[in-house]
Amino acid sequence: ISRSGIIPIAHSRDTAGPMARTVEDAAILLTALMGVDENDTITKTNPLDWKDLILNLKGNDLKGLRIGIAREGFVDELKEEKKEIFEKAVDVLKGSGAAIVEDIVIPSAKAKWNYDVLTYEFKPALNAYLHTLHPSIPVRTLRDVIDFNKNNEEKMLKYGQAVMQESEKMSGSLTEEAYISALEFDLYHSTEQGIDFTLKEHQLDAIVFPSDEASHISAKAGYPTIAVPAGYTTEGEPVGVTFSGSAFSEPVLIKVAHVFEKRTKMRKKPILEAE
Repeated sequence: ISRSGIIPIAHSRDTAGPMARTVEDAAILLTALMGVDENDTITKTNPLDWKDLILNLKGNDLKGLRIGIAREGFVDELKEEKKEIFEKAVDVLKGSGAAIVEDIVIPSAKAKWNYDVLTYEFKPALNAYLHTLHPSIPVRTLRDVIDFNKNNEEKMLKYGQAVMQESEKMSGSLTEEAYISALEFDLYHSTEQGIDFTLKEHQLDAIVFPSDEASHISAKAGYPTIAVPAGYTTEGEPVGVTFSGSAFSEPVLIKVAHVFEKRTKMRKKPILEAE
């Protein structure tokens, strides 16, 4: 999906995706949104055709697919009730016809991750975006945003702006050794020691994680994920599962998520009360 017009955070991480009530709705939205944009050359790398997404909404089983279950480094910290919900989700996948590979280990699961890349990339990305706005808009740089927030502290700084202030300290040149090292660390540990390693090691089509526990690994790799409701705690807190894969694996992930959704039907309509 083109990033044109979207307020940026980090050019090496930024992407957009649909949020929807169902997997089918998300697939339809993604189909409508994706395409080549001359203002965002990264969109020219997309090999997918819209039919790849829509056709994978058919079928009621996952026969022929191999799905890995990622527990180590992701399930341990969950409360017992959430663990039980995750295991029930795994049971659903086992009944779907897919070959389930238990307890796969992602080498970088317990790596010392950080958001240094975002800290370095945010300043130049935001400055470039703000300079595309109409000349009448006085806020043109990250420094302008920080100053504006300070001048309107009561309204704008409920949660502070420590991340923006940290990014403003950077040169914005993206030539710092620390930035390059952080970028290399993230790419290596999210791909060669992360998603790609695990998919190849176990010949998997997809990996399932509890909730969004591993979303940072896929995000750093630039790989797709799709999250689907899996249940609720006794207090009503929603619990989901996330299906992840390698680059441009959206068709497979949509198929897996759609079958899982049809077999569980866990989504609850929100209760909307008029004010």
